[in-house]
Amino acid sequence: MSSEPIRWFYAYSQRYEALHYMFKDMIKDPRIAVTPLFVDQSEFSKTTYQEGTHHFFCGCFIKQEMMLYAMKKLPIGSYFLFTDVDLVVLNQHKLYDFFQDYIQRKVDMVYMYEGQNSDIPYMNCNVGFALIRVSEITIAYFEEVLRQAKTSVDKFDMEIMQPLFRTFPGTIETFDRTKIVLSNHFMDIAEKQEVLVVQLLCGNNKDYHINMMQKYSGAKAFGVQIETYLEAALRNGRTPDEIGLRLKA
Repeated sequence: MSSEPIRWFYAYSQRYEALHYMFKDMIKDPRIAVTPLFVDQSEFSKTTYQEGTHHFFCGCFIKQEMMLYAMKKLPIGSYFLFTDVDLVVLNQHKLYDFFQDYIQRKVDMVYMYEGQNSDIPYMNCNVGFALIRVSEITIAYFEEVLRQAKTSVDKFDMEIMQPLFRTFPGTIETFDRTKIVLSNHFMDIAEKQEVLVVQLLCGNNKDYHINMMQKYSGAKAFGVQIETYLEAALRNGRTPDEIGLRLKA
């Protein structure tokens, strides 16, 4: 089994700064190199939460741009994680070995399980949590995603990425759905003590305050002292509005 550290990238902005502090505090394994990538909120705001779109993230492909950037900096054959930042890590000491199963089998792309929407297993994925093998075919895949994104401002990332899975020449899998879990699936897991990571979901609200408060409440439900991280963001100069807090009247 490889002992090489796994690079774990995620993008965050001012709005997600408290969740950035939370996530960084949850990964202590030296075999996992957590690599946060800061993007100013103004870049996300150019496309997200736009009137007339069916999802608040339509037109935003910053994460895919950063994934491609990372791939072109890493050696061919290496693996990296690229995820959203709104994650609660429950068993961080088991994560490295869990990912090694996919790495040893040389799976090209692995994504979080979203739900049973298709008879094709890899079409049932959430692209916000990915393990990617750096190769010519994965680089070409993300280049095509971004090419199509330029003319698809009315779509969000999964609406372009999933159809392109059908012509991807490599292997795609979803993570074990009992280990890497969306928060709305957690109660369905029989052995909850074996869950490794939970991604905090929110509704498709056009008011980011509501979405952020749902994520903060979700973190608290898993025992996270989210106030500690909110306070850290405020001490760092963020305003309550920036991080999605509503002030009481």
